[in-house]
Amino acid sequence: MTSPRKDWNVLSHGSAILPSHGREHNLSLVLQTLADQGALSRADLARATGLTRVTVSELVAELLHRSHVIETGTQEGKRPGKPSTLVDLNRPGLRIIGVDLSGIIPFRAAIMDLDGVILQSFSSQGRGATGQDAADQLLELLDTALAQCQVPVLGIGIGSPGVVTDKGIVLSAEKFGWRDYDLCSAVEQATGISTHVLNDADCAILAEHTFGQGSGHMILLRLGRGVGCGVITHNTLVRGAGFAAGELGHVRLHAQDTAECGCGNIGCLETCISLPAIWKALSEGQPKDQLDQQV
Repeated sequence: MTSPRKDWNVLSHGSAILPSHGREHNLSLVLQTLADQGALSRADLARATGLTRVTVSELVAELLHRSHVIETGTQEGKRPGKPSTLVDLNRPGLRIIGVDLSGIIPFRAAIMDLDGVILQSFSSQGRGATGQDAADQLLELLDTALAQCQVPVLGIGIGSPGVVTDKGIVLSAEKFGWRDYDLCSAVEQATGISTHVLNDADCAILAEHTFGQGSGHMILLRLGRGVGCGVITHNTLVRGAGFAAGELGHVRLHAQDTAECGCGNIGCLETCISLPAIWKALSEGQPKDQLDQQV
């Protein structure tokens, strides 16, 4: 039994480390290996991860207790003796929820299975909210999605505009007026579910890398509320020292540009080629061919 994810591109996720350096790392390593390769025996998991068989057995026992993995049957025909029991992600019994905050349209959320297949989607009722109103709108959307989910939710993933740390803190997102806002903790406290928050362009490039036509070295340019860019090199997401790698929207393109940006600077790239800027220019009568040259 194998998983459809066997042929997907996967990010580098490291290798086994000492137990004192983090049991959660090794639990994640086992889960990632099953996600990449499909159902495996404990012995095959040990070989794939570099962990000892005893450690793998302990980790699998914990993951079985958490209902994150299930036993799926026996492995026949590989060698003499008792057939090995296969374990795999609990694909039928768990769901994940993804949220996109980047679009011009209202916030969007989706219930997905562990292979990323969208089962149901939702949109928020309002648009243009900022500050705490934007956060409240997000939580209402999550309440709606969670109410429709009939099986346990393993985690929530959120793609947000702006500079986002590895802890899910939005350092700056002028579209929402968020600064040093711990969005991850706010969602986890409201839902009780493990949450991951990432820059929207980084989310987009991870999706393309995994499910699309991605490669080990790639750049993805995203136009939406602003202008963002995701970067992957050597199958590793590049985030930068200040988590601002790829923030092209606030680069000044021409010295003569004077349009004021929401970040407080003037002449930023997104003042002329973000979707709101393009729509504004068209509504003010700027010729389409001139706009094409500008973009």
